[in-house]
Amino acid sequence: MGAASGALTGLLFVAVSVNAKAIATRPALRARAAQTLVLFASALLVSIVVAIPGQSGWVLGAELTALGCLTGIALAVVEPGESTETHDECGRLNRLLDRVSPNTLTSVAIAFAGISKLVGVGGGLYWLVPAVMLALIGGVANTWLFLIRLSS
Repeated sequence: MGAASGALTGLLFVAVSVNAKAIATRPALRARAAQTLVLFASALLVSIVVAIPGQSGWVLGAELTALGCLTGIALAVVEPGESTETHDECGRLNRLLDRVSPNTLTSVAIAFAGISKLVGVGGGLYWLVPAVMLALIGGVANTWLFLIRLSS
């Protein structure tokens, strides 16, 4: 999980750096790239937090709760605004992401895993599986939208 999210984060940095001039002039692209970075970084940070040896359950729960809250705040701050869609497939994917919102679900699932770990009921760390899957799927979908808009 950590290797995959780290690699995807690196690839996003390459895509952004190669197209920095085009991105600098379009706020919606900057926001989409930042949102994607937050999703990939959240999956990477989850893998780091879980891999720390010797943590108590309370500390792990608190770390995950804080990470879920910070992820949610970061995603809300960099939320892409309204943009005009020039491709039908891009518009459909954008509407699907707005309805399903893997961004919100990712941060909620991470925070819920932490809270569940803290209180000792509700599934605990099992909530990290859908959280990381949503982060990676949402990040890849955001990247696709980012690249389509970049080429138009």
